[in-house]
Amino acid sequence: MVIVTSFASKLYGMRSHRKKKFTEGFKKLLEEVKRMIRVSRTVIVKSTRLPRKVFHTFIELEYMYRNIVEQLVLYAVKSRVKSFIKLKALKYRKM
Repeated sequence: MVIVTSFASKLYGMRSHRKKKFTEGFKKLLEEVKRMIRVSRTVIVKSTRLPRKVFHTFIELEYMYRNIVEQLVLYAVKSRVKSFIKLKALKYRKM
């Protein structure tokens, strides 16, 4: 938390309202993650066996989706886009 506060201070200024909002939001996020960790469980669901071709198609789709997400994250960091809506507006037609 100290690192986040220090980063926010450098980014927004020591007495900025944005800094306060950012650190409060981060605290809430940490609390939510802690709650999620406590509640999470592993569930095994029986399913029918998929044909090999269908299974490989799902693997390929997962690879393509992961690749798209990685490209979007790299673009967002490079372009300093902080909003999902803005990222979607910039890249939706290209993808």
